[in-house]
Amino acid sequence: MTAAWLFEDGGWKCSQEVPMTSRALRYGMGLFETCLVVEGRVIDAAPHLDSLRAAATQAGFELSESTTPGASSLPPCVGTGILRLFLLATSGGPGSPPGLPECRALFEPRPLTDPAKYRSGFVVHPPIVSARTFHPGLKLLSYWSNLDALARARQAGCDEAVLVNTEEQIAGACLGNLFLLINGKWRTPLPADGARAGVVRGWVLEQTGGLAETLHADSLRIATEAIITNSGHGIMPVARLGDRPLEMSEGLFLSETWLRQIAGVS
Repeated sequence: MTAAWLFEDGGWKCSQEVPMTSRALRYGMGLFETCLVVEGRVIDAAPHLDSLRAAATQAGFELSESTTPGASSLPPCVGTGILRLFLLATSGGPGSPPGLPECRALFEPRPLTDPAKYRSGFVVHPPIVSARTFHPGLKLLSYWSNLDALARARQAGCDEAVLVNTEEQIAGACLGNLFLLINGKWRTPLPADGARAGVVRGWVLEQTGGLAETLHADSLRIATEAIITNSGHGIMPVARLGDRPLEMSEGLFLSETWLRQIAGVS
């Protein structure tokens, strides 16, 4: 079942109430990290926590052992689903520094992605413009523009959409990072252009020797394959980008390799 916790004094306690004075509610000051949970096992817990701490430092939060958990002290999740970790700015004025955050967690049961979906792949909507965000590359609470683009894509019968910033540089996808296979090399946007420093993104870059670089919207026309990565589905091949079908063989290989890896995590 769905469960929520607050990390306080070095331990987790059940808590579903966020104070109305929280600047996360009032101003959207907060960060999150999403983890896949398989039968109670948090996949890649240590890299996810490292990513969250790095983002917190970049955003100006103060961290302490009493308010930030370690990889061995995550909340007890039962079953399979998604665990989201949040660092939220507590009470303060609009011009105050982020300060010491409140760490919260939410577990939502969810089945693993149907293996058939990887074989059929995503249908991806052509680029939708999304403005650059404050602290590009971080997973901020202010996700409304991404969700609006996703809703527009799904209304058009697509699974996802490509997001580009106002300079027509590719930022990624609504709920994940985008990789393009161009001239035999996997390429993904830079965090400065809107990509998120995700754990699965890092895995693909490491496994393939891929490149993180500025990609303009016209790169979509020359890509032979594409994948969208996030911690929920892992690595999803793209079957069609707009009206153009794409090959999927290398993307499927990466998907299958990643799925075998998480199945073997002890």
